[in-house]
Amino acid sequence: DAYPSSLMRQEKRFGFLPLHVACSFCGLSSSNTLVRTLLAAYPEASQLPDRRGSLPLHLACRAGAPNSVIQQLVSVYPRGAFHKDDENRLPLHWACHLSLPPESINIILGAFPMAAQVAERKYKFLPLHVACLRGGSKEVIDILLKSYPEGASCRDKKGCLPLHVACMANRGMSKEALKSLIEAYPQ
Repeated sequence: DAYPSSLMRQEKRFGFLPLHVACSFCGLSSSNTLVRTLLAAYPEASQLPDRRGSLPLHLACRAGAPNSVIQQLVSVYPRGAFHKDDENRLPLHWACHLSLPPESINIILGAFPMAAQVAERKYKFLPLHVACLRGGSKEVIDILLKSYPEGASCRDKKGCLPLHVACMANRGMSKEALKSLIEAYPQ
C-alpha cells in the first residue's frame, strides 16, 4: 500500500520482481500467503520472465512449491504452463526435476496437456526422462505416460529411452514405476 510501484520493479542481477523472489523460496515454507498477496496486487507479474526466461511458475516448480502455489499461479496465468525458459524447459520439466507430487503435475498438464511432448534443449529430455532421472514415483510416471504414451519410446540426445535414464537414476526408481515404463514400450 505504501509503495505499490515496487511490485513492478525488477532487481538488476536476475531481473526478479518481488513475485519471482517469493516463488523462488516458496518451497521453504508451507505458507502461500505472500504469493497470494503479490498475485492479487499485481497479477501481471505472473506473465513476466526473469533474465533467464523463467516465469514465476518455473521458479515455483524449481523451488518445490506446494500444490496450492502451483494452482494459484496456473489459475492467474494458465498460459504460463506453455512458456519455455531459455533452455527450452517448461514448468513441467522443473516439476518433474523436483519430484513434485502428482497433484502438481496434474495441475500443469491440465493447463497444457501437450507439455509432456516437449523436449528441453540441453539433453533433449522430455518431462518423462526428467522424472525417470529423478526417481519419479509410479503415479507421476503413469500420469506422464497417460498424457503422452509415445514418450516411453522417445530417445534423448544420447539415444537413451526413459527406461535407460531410469536405470541411471541417482535416486533409483520403484519396481512399479519401472514396470509402467516397460509396459508402455516393451521393445
